[in-house]
Amino acid sequence: MSSAKFIVWASVFAVSVGACRADVWQIQKVYQSILSDQDESWTIGDVDGAVSDDAIQGASEDEIRSLLPLGQKCLHSPKVLVRGAGLYLFLGIIVSRLDGPKLIEPYTTELAALLDDPDQGARRGASAILGLATNLSPQVLVLIDAHLHNSSNDAETARQLAIIELANRGASAVPAVLALVQERPELEKDVIEMLGVDKITSDAALKFIHAGFNSQEAATRLGAVEAIGRMPADVRKGFEPDLLRLFQNPDEDPRITEKALQVYLLK
Repeated sequence: MSSAKFIVWASVFAVSVGACRADVWQIQKVYQSILSDQDESWTIGDVDGAVSDDAIQGASEDEIRSLLPLGQKCLHSPKVLVRGAGLYLFLGIIVSRLDGPKLIEPYTTELAALLDDPDQGARRGASAILGLATNLSPQVLVLIDAHLHNSSNDAETARQLAIIELANRGASAVPAVLALVQERPELEKDVIEMLGVDKITSDAALKFIHAGFNSQEAATRLGAVEAIGRMPADVRKGFEPDLLRLFQNPDEDPRITEKALQVYLLK
């Protein structure tokens, strides 16, 4: 069984009206069993059934805090499936609770240590959780810096690390992230989009976005237009000729011409 099966890329959890204390007890029971089980007789169904959105959302802050040390112990296990179970718990908490980032903050250094895990699923899970975390410490950011250019990372982990760098370091991260794109050209569109989301307006960032307007890939050109649409008016003004060129090109993708006009007309 691959640990990647433990990595849940959930973006929306159902709203719960509350969960009883027994749900938290069930999570504790499952994780205590995982940590004491030498034969791995537990299954992914045991974990998925216990770490439900209802249970996590319905638990009190103190109850969640009581669960986190169990997840922490899992992260340090030599068994990849147990580490995956720990990641599953942390991801469930940070995705389904508004206070999730605050609750997992004391554990972000240990999560960042998994960026060097031999299992790609564990790296992917750790990077996803850190991408949703807030107030990352300098120590955590140094660990992320160290793994940004790791050629053994899969594409999703590399993308997540680039997003974290830009979100936390801003313009100072641009040179390192653009160097990563040179190594991994498939990240071009994602990085352009994040430069817009984070409103990074350094010369290097704007030059990179500008190059995106001339990409052979329609998705990248659209990403460049959308990135400029998020920028301040003075930045958008500098891109008006590019927006008009796309809008007036009869051979351009209709989605791009429509978006280019929308951005051009922004006040």
